[in-house]
Amino acid sequence: MSLFQAAAAVLRKKAGVVAPKGEDTGLPFNARVGGLITLNISPFVRAHGTLLRSPGAVHTIVAISKMHIGLEGDVYRFYMEKGDSATDRESYVQVYVDSKKTVQEVLYFDRLLRMFPENADDLAAFTGKVEAGLGQLEFSLWKAQLADIGYDESLLNIAFGDAESITYTRMTPSQSDYIAPFEGRENRIDHSKGTQGLRQNIVFMPYERTLPLGGKEQLFISTEMVQDQNGKDSDSVHVDFMLGLPLSEIDVKVQ
Repeated sequence: MSLFQAAAAVLRKKAGVVAPKGEDTGLPFNARVGGLITLNISPFVRAHGTLLRSPGAVHTIVAISKMHIGLEGDVYRFYMEKGDSATDRESYVQVYVDSKKTVQEVLYFDRLLRMFPENADDLAAFTGKVEAGLGQLEFSLWKAQLADIGYDESLLNIAFGDAESITYTRMTPSQSDYIAPFEGRENRIDHSKGTQGLRQNIVFMPYERTLPLGGKEQLFISTEMVQDQNGKDSDSVHVDFMLGLPLSEIDVKVQ
């Protein structure tokens, strides 16, 4: 059972918060801040038509976060790039383990873009305050818009071909035109002892599309309301568009 299939069962239920213990122990793959994570690049090579940039094979885990959205299990993110500013790259491996600590889902995510709501209407559309925007059944990306922000032209040409847009479909059992987005919190540690990091509330919805030669690509859209970072209060709000690709457990090694 995937993370988002499980999350659909608790739709509209406000998520509790399970904070990290303050140190990076007992995690899937024995991951730790500062550890090396190696990715098998074969799934990316086979993902013809994806918008995802190639991640490369070996990375350092610079931060680890834990999310809780009412599941009987845990969701972790092993950050290879934190992306704390709009211009920094953000990438992570997301791992969902069930209540028996068995790995059920592994995904790689890379940020497509970050936007900042400019007014109350924009914020409402990405926080579920109106029955439109985040939570609608389909969400489209437009080639011209991505070209305008300087996204990799070769990836755009392969992914879009002659089309002007790509459409992703919401990953929920309901096929209603709109459902309220999910809510949760994320707690991130940037140091093995948990002395640095970030806490934020998130409102999110996962979407996906089928790639031209098979396989799935996810579009994870989340509005992130930062509460504090490195012990300092914050009221920053932004919307991240993350592209994801499913991996198998054997595609990831940590040392």
